[in-house]
Amino acid sequence: MTIFVTGANGLVAQHLIQLLLDETTHTVIASGKGESRLPFKNNRLRYIPLNITDSVTAYTVYVQSAAEVFIHCAAMTQADECELNKTSCWDVNVTATRFVLEAAKQLQASVIYISTDFVFDGEKGFYNETDSTEPVNYYGSSKLAAEKSVLESGIPAAIARTCLVYGNVLQGNRSNIISWVKGSLEQ
Repeated sequence: MTIFVTGANGLVAQHLIQLLLDETTHTVIASGKGESRLPFKNNRLRYIPLNITDSVTAYTVYVQSAAEVFIHCAAMTQADECELNKTSCWDVNVTATRFVLEAAKQLQASVIYISTDFVFDGEKGFYNETDSTEPVNYYGSSKLAAEKSVLESGIPAAIARTCLVYGNVLQGNRSNIISWVKGSLEQ
């Protein structure tokens, strides 16, 4: 099976790709912004630098991959940055998701969409998938809009809403909530 993972340079995707290579025999095609920051080589892994907001290029790359499953990890995730750059946020989180969905439909592939608990307002806690969504920021609103696109696509899909993803990227220097708090306390 061929699995296409977007956002390969990010925390979730780096660990996911490593797991797929270590625990399965699947072929993995990974895309990310700029050059690969994946710290491993494997003959079942191919990396493609990709601007996911370029509709023609992204769609072409996705369809040519002949993937059977797309795991869409790519996103603009910094809530403050999303508030300041709403157009970029929408382009990355919503419009680019639609390009993945169009290609998946063409290939009759499945999609796993990585979302966030920011689609909720945070008042209740211990949410389940049937609870009403009420995002309180633009990041959450954009991820909810992308979720709706996934659900309305008719494609076999699953949505994983992550909560406070933390850990270290395998390679690169992107900060996360734990390293940010640690650094702030040290200062």
